[in-house]
Amino acid sequence: MKFKHFDCDCKSLSHVMRVCYEQPEDFEEDWGYMLYMNVMLDKHVGFFKRVWNAIKYVFTPQYTMCELEFIYNDETVDGIYNALKEWKHNKKLWDKKFEAARLKRKLEKARKDSLEKKKAKKNKRLEDAKNKV
Repeated sequence: MKFKHFDCDCKSLSHVMRVCYEQPEDFEEDWGYMLYMNVMLDKHVGFFKRVWNAIKYVFTPQYTMCELEFIYNDETVDGIYNALKEWKHNKKLWDKKFEAARLKRKLEKARKDSLEKKKAKKNKRLEDAKNKV
């Protein structure tokens, strides 16, 4: 699995975005090439602070329990864009390999079926020849 991490410009350790993707080991997986994006915007506070936040959440309609803000600079946006572009490129390559592996399996099955039919025909001709004699 490949990971790319992006930090918020506010430099808070709890404001992190992680983009990760992985390629399956074989081409028989149905779910294919996956992309995950995790955004962590937590503030780690003590027990009483969490109780106070819960009370404020219940009685104050505008109050939210988590921050939903991530400050992007040009470098971060470029990094996210490049990570997504790299993922898309690798996904296209994987899709081509997956399709090639699928076609190869189909061809091998068709070839095997064809050989079995030829053998069956040959055996039937031999049986017919034996019965005639």
